[in-house]
Amino acid sequence: RFFRLCGTLFYFVAKDLEGKINVITDLMQKNNQSYCTVRALMLQEASSSQRPGACALLRLHRALELILQFMARLSKSSDDERTSDIAAEVYKNTMAKHDTWLVQKLAGFAMYTLPSRKTLIETMCKQDYEQSSLLVQRATEAGKPVFDAIELEFTSRGMN
Repeated sequence: RFFRLCGTLFYFVAKDLEGKINVITDLMQKNNQSYCTVRALMLQEASSSQRPGACALLRLHRALELILQFMARLSKSSDDERTSDIAAEVYKNTMAKHDTWLVQKLAGFAMYTLPSRKTLIETMCKQDYEQSSLLVQRATEAGKPVFDAIELEFTSRGMN
């Protein structure tokens, strides 16, 4: 949902992530016990040469890192700070190191189409502006433990 709210040029990112979610959903439907938790997924695929669930989860995990860092920076920024600058900085520190040169260039172009901070926050939260800023901060705080737990699972298995 986050990437769909960022504008038309982020549609390809949203579709890619939806595809990753569908991969994991399909695996869960076929073998629920082996894919019912992140840990179960990791254990199921750790010794396998094919890791469709882990690969999909890793991409989603990286996107979560970008979203959390972007929202954290957004909640601390001023109204006159450009969201495109915030996004570019966060992208460079997160997903850019995993993307090809072409994807990096496309992402850079897409970031310059981001709406203003106020518009983006109001669109994301559908609340009044002050309430929205608080919701962004709370969402960031709630997402961090999830990110950390999944990061630990990937790191402990050398799958990151």
